Amino acid sequence: MNNPTLATSVASRISELRAGKLSCSQSTLLGLTDGLADSEYGNRFPDTATLRKASVGFRGGIGCTYGEGTCGALSGAVMALGFLSDNEGKATLATQELFNAFQQEFGSVSCGKIRAVYGGTHCTDCCLFAARKALELI
Repeated sequence: MNNPTLATSVASRISELRAGKLSCSQSTLLGLTDGLADSEYGNRFPDTATLRKASVGFRGGIGCTYGEGTCGALSGAVMALGFLSDNEGKATLATQELFNAFQQEFGSVSCGKIRAVYGGTHCTDCCLFAARKALELI
């Protein structure tokens, strides 16, 4: 989806959620779902409370381990892609493309490796990139 207004709205929402101390996984997923709420995709997501609960454990490389686990921003975007597709095969291909783009952008999908290079201040950038790429893929 190539919609600059939507991309800006999603990015603003993610930044708000991060400033409010939500995790990378929650901020990415909720930023996407909130941004898409008034679109043709808005009815594909559960309520916000359910999404927050479903995504909380993916924070900090899964369970705040900040180690080898997958970056929570990527996990949040992957969850959004799953909700957005009616076809599991297409969702899998979109997820693969997202994974590859994220890895190319940050050199890894591992939370710990990304934090070792960029520090914890880069988490919001990971959220914004993952969401922007997910929007391109829907």
